This record gives sequence, structure tokens and C-alpha cells, in this order.
Amino acid sequence: MRECSNILNSAPVALREAQVKYVKALAMTWALLYFITGVLKSFTLNSLDFWPSVALLLFLFVFPLPVVVIGFWSERAAGFSLSLCAVGSLLAGVVAALTRANASISDRGTFLLFIAIWTVPHWAFSLAYILRHKAKYADSPGS
Repeated sequence: MRECSNILNSAPVALREAQVKYVKALAMTWALLYFITGVLKSFTLNSLDFWPSVALLLFLFVFPLPVVVIGFWSERAAGFSLSLCAVGSLLAGVVAALTRANASISDRGTFLLFIAIWTVPHWAFSLAYILRHKAKYADSPGS
């Protein structure tokens, strides 16, 4: 993690600012796509595992959009909030997999693998926001 921070610190300030604009634009695009996907997936909710599915839908698809918008003003808060969204979606996925009593173990494993894959961008943008915040304050006087 220290090497990533050193790479960010070694780049010129103008280049880092341009990279941040691209990361924020990419994060906004990703969050909008996930939000639209979540809206489309909300029509498949059923009564079998309703509450875990609602929690999964919120943490995985809905909450990242407002979190990314907050990231324009507070990168650190957005980074940690995206991490919480990823953890929340993984926990909701585990609960949803466990409540499916008639599903085989391989079906549950496949479901959890897909949930884990869907959370990869959460972790990537979370790290991008947190490392950017650290690099920004590493450049400030008195550090």
C-alpha cells in the first residue's frame, strides 16, 4: 500500500489532478450504471428472501451513487462509505444464500461468487478515493 501512495506522490501535481478528474468521472459513470442495473433487478424481488435481497440491492446498486456524489467533496468519506457498501453487500449476499434452503451448495457458491465479483468496483474506487486523499495530504505543508 505504501508503494501505491509513493507512486501517487511522485507524479506532478497537475497530472495527479487530471487523474483525479478521470477517476471521479469514471466512478460517477460506474455508479450510474450500477444504479440503472439495480432498478432493473428490483423487479425480481420475491418473498422467499425479501429482506436480504433488499439489503443486497441497496448496498450493491443504490447506495454507491450518492456515495460517489459525496466523493466530489469528501474523498475519504466516499472511500470508506464504498468499503462499507462492499462489506454490506457481501454480508447481505451471505444471508441471502443461507436463506435459500432448497438451493444446492454449488448454486449458493456461484451466487456468492457473482456477488463478490459485483463488489470489485466498490473496492477499487474505495482504494482510489482513500489513496488520493492520503496523497493530497502528504503534499500539504507540515506533513
